[in-house]
Amino acid sequence: MLIQILLFIVGIAVLYAGGMMFIRGSSDTARIFSIRPIMIGVVVVAFATSAPEFFVSVLATVKKSQSLAVGNIIGSCICNIGMVLGISAIIKPVKVESLMLRREIPILLIVTFLLFVLSLDFFISRAESCFLLICCAAFIIYCVKSAKKNHDDMGQSADDKKSKALAFIFLILGLTGLLGGAYIVVNSAVVLARCLGINELIIGLTIVAIGTSLPELFASVSAAKTGRRRYKCRKRCRQQYI
Repeated sequence: MLIQILLFIVGIAVLYAGGMMFIRGSSDTARIFSIRPIMIGVVVVAFATSAPEFFVSVLATVKKSQSLAVGNIIGSCICNIGMVLGISAIIKPVKVESLMLRREIPILLIVTFLLFVLSLDFFISRAESCFLLICCAAFIIYCVKSAKKNHDDMGQSADDKKSKALAFIFLILGLTGLLGGAYIVVNSAVVLARCLGINELIIGLTIVAIGTSLPELFASVSAAKTGRRRYKCRKRCRQQYI
């Protein structure tokens, strides 16, 4: 029991370090390629930090623990909006772009309603799963096309190439930290929960959902802290010239 608690603490520390590095890498990538930060968040950060949910749910399904898989997905969605967005907004108020309000948020609502409709018969078939994958692929294509509209095809200097290599290094190290930390946290949390005799569905909705949402939490909190520091720096610079 004590070993699992120590592993849980170590996993949280690894998640935090990975979140810091991954946010720096993604921010530098957005700047180098002149891509809207919202698209970096939607495509790169969102899919990468959602990898723990993917691996946990797939592994749970293979082991015939469907309740754990479904609970993980639903619980993670709730945690992402309630916990991740809530804590990030407490650190620094979140500005919602009008473009995102017209495009990405309606897509989120449609997909959530689609999951509700597909679950009415208490079963999600392979055909319905393929349909969900097609919807996901269509969303990725939409994000890529939207990002290309803002791409600047100017030549790159040697410094730009060095910055690009450094950004990719931070992305890889950050992603490794996020996935590794999430794996440690989730495994230790599941072992602790099962030792206490908690149902798998409850585990998926609570401990596993929170554990797999930690990458999004630490990535978003790191981004919020970075934005707050930059704001304070700009404010001090303006005060020096007043």
